Amino acid sequence: MINVYYTKTSMWEYDFLVNDIFNKTLYNTEVKFTLFDKNTKIVQNDYKNIIVFNNKNSLKQVENMIHVLKPKVVFHLSDEYGQDHKYYDLYCKYNILVFHQYNHNNITYNYDIQFQIPLAYVSCYCDDKSSLDIELSSDKQYDFSYVGMLKKDRKEMLDTFAKEFTKNYVHTGKTNWSNPQNQEIKPLEVYDIYHKSIFVPIGRGNKSLDCSRLYESILAGAIPVMCCSQEELKDSYKFNGNLPQIISAETWDEAIILCKDIYHDEMKKNDIIQYNLKWWKEQIMDISFKINNQFI
Repeated sequence: MINVYYTKTSMWEYDFLVNDIFNKTLYNTEVKFTLFDKNTKIVQNDYKNIIVFNNKNSLKQVENMIHVLKPKVVFHLSDEYGQDHKYYDLYCKYNILVFHQYNHNNITYNYDIQFQIPLAYVSCYCDDKSSLDIELSSDKQYDFSYVGMLKKDRKEMLDTFAKEFTKNYVHTGKTNWSNPQNQEIKPLEVYDIYHKSIFVPIGRGNKSLDCSRLYESILAGAIPVMCCSQEELKDSYKFNGNLPQIISAETWDEAIILCKDIYHDEMKKNDIIQYNLKWWKEQIMDISFKINNQFI
């Protein structure tokens, strides 16, 4: 049995972990999830252990968990600001396989045992189903859509898109990360909106270019659009050199031109959508393959 220990601070990715990365069809043994806190009792420890946490857990707490559980795999989540150097030094000290979100130039990763993974989609986005089972339709109602907060370049992004594409769905407001279901538009409704959209513009996150909306658009069958340099795009997304197809340009006006070039090309749009969904599923399969190899 593979034991996955997670902490309260890593609850946001729970659906992504349970339904996708640790989907029971991908492993030849049972996978058990356990919330790890000071009351957790280790009944049987055969060292087929995995820990999931982020930097809300102190370095000391993480090292204590490593001493107790002796994990072969760690998921290090939510380091958007690239400040977790000491955590990676700790994992190297114990030679632990690491799956991490985001990719930062100021962190020296060991690419033999440390791998970037996609950010999770918001919980309940896939209606408690595995994204591995998603099939897409070509029925589109909106030219573009956006559901989320306004920050960084997002107002300029939406204004630029709205000038060129009149069939749109835009809803802005605060996001309650502590309870994904406590939103004006529920996660499953967001999936349906993106599913009916050709494009989803992806504004920057708090710090990084990487944003969960990129992966949510891919799963819903919409084409992601970003404003960034090619250099930043390649620096932000490593994935062993295998990137999804993202429409990108250095200004939103230039991005619009690229979108209009493929707007009436049904074959090209469908190729991008299908490629990205295939890319997503390959990422999940690769993660499970690496985990299984750790426990042979």
